[in-house]
Amino acid sequence: MIRSERFLIHAFLIGVIFALSQTWAVKAESRFYGIQVMDEATHRGVPLVELRTVHHVSLWTDSNGHVAIDEPEWFGREVFFHLRSDGYEWDKDGFGYMGVRLRPERGKIDQIHVRRTQPAERLYRITGADRYRDTRLLELESPLLLHVPGGGVVGQDSTQAVPYRDRIHWFWGDTSIFRYPLGNFRTAGAVSPRPSLGLLPPDQGIALRYFVDDDGKAAQMCPMPPKGDLIWIDGLLTLTDDQGVERMVAHYSKRKSLAEQMEHGLVVFDDTSQRFQLLKKLEADNSWRHPCGHPIRSRFNEGDYLLFGDVFYHIRVPARWEALLDPSQYESLGPVEGNSNAYQWRKDLPPVASRDERLKIESGEMDQAAAWTLPLDVESGKSIHLHRGSVRWNEHRKRYLMIANQIGGSSMLGEVWYGESDRPEGPWRHMVKIATHANYSYYNPVHREFFDEKGGRLIYFEGTYVTTFSGNDKPVPRYDYNQIMYRLDLEHSALHSLRDDR
Repeated sequence: MIRSERFLIHAFLIGVIFALSQTWAVKAESRFYGIQVMDEATHRGVPLVELRTVHHVSLWTDSNGHVAIDEPEWFGREVFFHLRSDGYEWDKDGFGYMGVRLRPERGKIDQIHVRRTQPAERLYRITGADRYRDTRLLELESPLLLHVPGGGVVGQDSTQAVPYRDRIHWFWGDTSIFRYPLGNFRTAGAVSPRPSLGLLPPDQGIALRYFVDDDGKAAQMCPMPPKGDLIWIDGLLTLTDDQGVERMVAHYSKRKSLAEQMEHGLVVFDDTSQRFQLLKKLEADNSWRHPCGHPIRSRFNEGDYLLFGDVFYHIRVPARWEALLDPSQYESLGPVEGNSNAYQWRKDLPPVASRDERLKIESGEMDQAAAWTLPLDVESGKSIHLHRGSVRWNEHRKRYLMIANQIGGSSMLGEVWYGESDRPEGPWRHMVKIATHANYSYYNPVHREFFDEKGGRLIYFEGTYVTTFSGNDKPVPRYDYNQIMYRLDLEHSALHSLRDDR
C-alpha cells in the first residue's frame, strides 16, 4: 500500500513537472516577435542597426541582424521604427522619416532590406558577450555554438593577431569583464582555429577560446612584476630564432597612463606557461627602433626585412633574430639631406611624419606630389590625415593594400580608408573611403590577410568601435568597446579609380 501511494505521488509530481515544462515550452516558442534587417545586395543580416520607436525605445540588431521583442503594449498595433545605421539607408516617407511601420505578433519575424551606401560590408561583432543574443531568443541557429565568451569578457580594445603554431593567436589591450569595472589591463588573449581547417568560414564569425586564470577570468598575458600598472603589446610577429625555432614576439609598453610610458621592450611567448615573458628591455629614449603596429615581411634588393609602422611602414630591420633584438640595425625612411622630394632608408633619424610633410608643403619646400604620408581623397582631391592602420600584400591586386582610419574627418576617428601602392613603404597617392561611423570612433583598423578569400578578392578588416575620442556620451549597448568585422570586395566599383594609381 505504501509503495503504491509513493508510486502515485511520484507519478503525479512527474506529470505536474511535465505539464509545466510543456506550458513553458509553448510560451517560449511564441514569446518573442522578431525583426531581421538584411543587406538587399547580399541577403545577410546587418549588425549594429538601430530601430527606435516614436517613444524613444532603441533596439540594436545583433550579429545576425536580428532584434527580439517582448513588449506587451506593442502587440496588436502598428509600431513605427526609425532606422539608422552608418553606411546603410532606407527609403524616406513624405515627411522625411527613414523607417518602417510594422505590426508585432508573437512568433512572427519580419524582414527589412536596407541599401548599403559604402563599399565595406559590416559582418559581425567579434568580441564581447551576447554576440547573437536576439538570434538565440528567437530560437534560430547562429554560427557560434558558444554564446557566452570565456573569461567573462564584455569589451576589448585594439587587436593584435598572428598565425602561430597550429592556431591563430589573438591579443587585446584593455579588457572589460562582467565582474567589476576594472578588468584586465595587462593584455588578454585567445586562440581560434586556422582558416585552412574550414571549421568556420570567416564571414560567419570567429570561434575564440580565451586564456583564463584559475578563477575563470581572462588571464593576464603579460604578468611581469610589479603588479598594478598596465601593459599593452603591439608589433606582434613570428620569426625563427638562432636555434631554428619559430617564436612569437611583441613589443610591450608598461604604462602609468595613456600618456605616460614607464618601461618598454620585447616579450616572447612561452609555449609552456602560455604567457609572454620578458625578452629584452629597451632604452627609454628608443622611440622607434623596435617593432610596432602590425608588422609584415617583405623582400628588398638588400634582402628580407620586417617592416613596421602605426600606419606608414617606414621602419625596417633585417628579418633575422639577432637583428630584431639589436636597435642599431633598425632603419627609417625619410628625405635625402638637402632634397625634400627624394626619400631613402637611413639609420640616424626617425621616420618621416605627416606633420613634417604638411609643414614642408605649406612652406613650399616640398611638392604635394612628392608626399609619402599625405594621400589625397580620390573624389575631393583633399589630403587625408591618417591615424592608424595596416599594410598587407594582396595577391588579387598584385599590390600592397592599406586599410587605415582618419583623424578629424566627418567623424573624429570613425572614417576608414583604402589605398594601394606598389611598395609596402609607399608612397600612397590616393585613397577611397570604404566605411563610416558617424559620431563614433572606429580606431586601429587592421586587415586580416589570413582570412582573404577568392585569391584575395575578398578581404576582411576589423577595428575598435567605441565612443572614446568621439564626443559621444551614449555608448551603443553590447557593441561599444568591441571589435567589429567588415568585408571588402576589391572589385567594388568605388575602388576602380585606384587601378591606374601607379
